[in-house]
Amino acid sequence: MKIGIQCLAYNCAESFPEFIEPWLKLKETYNVKLWVASGQFKIYKEMGCEDKNGPTLELFKTKYKDKIDYLWTPNPDNLLSDHETRHQSIAYMKEQDIDVMIQLDADEFYTWEEVQNFIKFIEENPQFDTYNTVFRNLVGDGTQYEEWNRFSAGWIKRFGGIYKYYWDAHWCFTDKGDGSGKDLEYRHHPVKNAIIPKELMWPLHYTWTSDQNKTGPSHVKEKIEYQKRYYGGQGCGWKWDEKTQSVGLNDESWEKHGWNKPKFKSLND
Repeated sequence: MKIGIQCLAYNCAESFPEFIEPWLKLKETYNVKLWVASGQFKIYKEMGCEDKNGPTLELFKTKYKDKIDYLWTPNPDNLLSDHETRHQSIAYMKEQDIDVMIQLDADEFYTWEEVQNFIKFIEENPQFDTYNTVFRNLVGDGTQYEEWNRFSAGWIKRFGGIYKYYWDAHWCFTDKGDGSGKDLEYRHHPVKNAIIPKELMWPLHYTWTSDQNKTGPSHVKEKIEYQKRYYGGQGCGWKWDEKTQSVGLNDESWEKHGWNKPKFKSLND
């Protein structure tokens, strides 16, 4: 089984060593190719956000030069969106004859034990085509979290092979498998998906913290504005409170769309 790791890592020089350590350790016993994309998304530039990626790129080109198998960076005069950036990994995955692709962002922190359990679960359950991770999304001051599951790995040669990323972190296979020649969204039937039990892995995701996010723009306020622009009418389910200097739920957005509000739990429980 050849494993390809697709990693998006922007402005994360301080936290990257801890984040990547268990995945590099995996290379000691498995055939793993690490593809890293590092660059500012187009919308952030349009917002006027400062590009903070210099120290991260320097780290990748020095300390991790021989550990990252392929480093992709955008043309600064032609920046890409999230899904356009992820799409750049597909050609490399095919060139390297990758069987299983793991989708990893630099704010998702797995332990070494969790990484081992991740791979073992895939090996022991190959009847599934894709796999989801249950994350603990840290919010506010980082002492609380909400549970959220999302695609994290898949066998990318099936259904004619991975075809394209088309929106956010979403992608499709080449063929529905019915001879129609139409592409098959990875979340649709007949693709079989498994949610990996959180007893095996339950990583921390630094996503909506007030000042502890590990990657992305210099301030979470910029991330909130980014989502408003990227998702258009959907808006953002989070907001920045200037008075308390913290992130909180954007109740208006959740109610408008009829979303189920997250239930927060304490990390200390």
